[in-house]
Amino acid sequence: MARSCTFRSHYPPPRRVPLIFPALLIASILIGLVVAGGSQTSPAIAAAGHVWAQRAPVAAAGVAPAAHVAGCPATPDFSFSVPDPADDSFGAGLKHEITDVSVEGDATTFCLTVDFADPVDPADAATGQELVGFVDFDTDADAATGFPSNADFFCPSHAGIGSEAFLDMFSVSGGTGSIFDYNTLTTTPVPVTFDTTSFTAVIPLSAIGGDNSLNFTMVLGTLAEPTDCAPDGASIHSPDGSIVLFVPLEVSLVIDQTGTVVPKTGAASLSGTVDCSKPSSVGLNGSLRQRSGRGSITGFFSSTLQCDGTTVWRAMVTSDSGPFAGGPADVSVNAFAFTFDEFASADASATVRLQGTRTTSGVCPRTGNDGFEAGAVDSNVIPCWTVTDLGSGSWCNQSGTVPPQGPCSGSVAAVAVPPEGLQAAMTNQSGPGSHLLYRCGVLRSGSISFQLYLNNLAGIFTSPPTLDPNAFPNQQFRADLVAAAAASADPFTVAPGDVLLNLYQTQPGDPPVSGYLQVSDDASSLVGQEVCLRFAEVDDLGNFDAGVDDVRIDLRTVRTH
Repeated sequence: MARSCTFRSHYPPPRRVPLIFPALLIASILIGLVVAGGSQTSPAIAAAGHVWAQRAPVAAAGVAPAAHVAGCPATPDFSFSVPDPADDSFGAGLKHEITDVSVEGDATTFCLTVDFADPVDPADAATGQELVGFVDFDTDADAATGFPSNADFFCPSHAGIGSEAFLDMFSVSGGTGSIFDYNTLTTTPVPVTFDTTSFTAVIPLSAIGGDNSLNFTMVLGTLAEPTDCAPDGASIHSPDGSIVLFVPLEVSLVIDQTGTVVPKTGAASLSGTVDCSKPSSVGLNGSLRQRSGRGSITGFFSSTLQCDGTTVWRAMVTSDSGPFAGGPADVSVNAFAFTFDEFASADASATVRLQGTRTTSGVCPRTGNDGFEAGAVDSNVIPCWTVTDLGSGSWCNQSGTVPPQGPCSGSVAAVAVPPEGLQAAMTNQSGPGSHLLYRCGVLRSGSISFQLYLNNLAGIFTSPPTLDPNAFPNQQFRADLVAAAAASADPFTVAPGDVLLNLYQTQPGDPPVSGYLQVSDDASSLVGQEVCLRFAEVDDLGNFDAGVDDVRIDLRTVRTH
């Protein structure tokens, strides 16, 4: 039984912030020390790269500001009000406590009003009750995009939004504040008016994404420190005013109870699942230990994947201390998941049973099976041919427009129908792997041809000189004539002396999807030699359905591989 535990934190790793952003922060700190043309000094409190000071750049002297929106709409298209709990303020001195957040808007305007328990004044008032801070806008309502919000740095509870823009209340002077846009690094002046215990900002929708579907949150306070956030540990969704609760990043890890061993290399293939509470990147690090006599065989592995819900992970493990063998082995894995402002980790351990890699063949009909009409659909027993796999998936008999399932279970995206007869041979998989389909014998004629189908859902090809699915990135198909003796020793070989003739190989930049096309070549120089016609498909970037049919080669079988 796999054991799993999780540790979560919200420390933001440095990700997705462009190089220009630190420079912008430094400039903002310097600008923020003098508010309203030098009339006020604003203390700067550093907090993980964010400062409690003005951050929106001041417009250059002599440049006329953009025209302001006249005011809140007389007949709003949408409106809502969200109360904030009493006595949830924080800080050491004067506390500006938010009591209510309300919005009225139409097709062009987002009119935001925030009410407080006590009097508040703008940043340039010099009354001792100045209100400053930030209102963060997640303009696409997608927490996975944007920048870490000010609220997430200064509030006790994580709001969990990705901010594309913010209203800088430190910048308010003469009734005007600034909306800063992270994407364009520009500011938009907006009118901000204060009543005794409230302020209203009239924001053009063009400054916050262009439409009213967005999430927002805020952190506000005095010139000295933040004192209240709204909403707590959440954001407000426009246009309906619903509360979007923060979903913390959590990750759990499961190890499958069986693995496989490749007899030729002694490598072990492991698998399992990672479950993430939200889309995130996951790094896996683990070890495999198997007792051997008085000692042990130990190997280590690492990989990365994109996790969204339950995601399959796979790893190929090799060891410098010897080959793995069938039998029990101990696995330990750590998963480290992260987004732009969170991380979580989980550990799991299990005793798994390693099994030998399955190599299959079948009864070869007297007429041959180069059209793949013999054998059951969705089976990887393909008469006359040998199938050998590393990792997930296999070559299977396929018919119609559905990719093969069974041992080839994986993608269900439609594929081309076999061009000859009712069946073809095709790969499919649910995770990284390497798959061989080959037939050996003495070559009696130099003419070779076959029909080839490619459906590479990863969208790109790579062509490293290896068929190892652990050699990331490796997403390719190739067809070769291989010396039979070399294929018997290592069916995955691509050594120049072992590959007698390369018939086809995908290359970077090739179209990822093609209908069946004919591949032909002349191997007259190899007539009389014992060779293997080998089709190889490797996939560690994504699903890859490779199909072959109507193979034409004249081989006299002399041995079974």
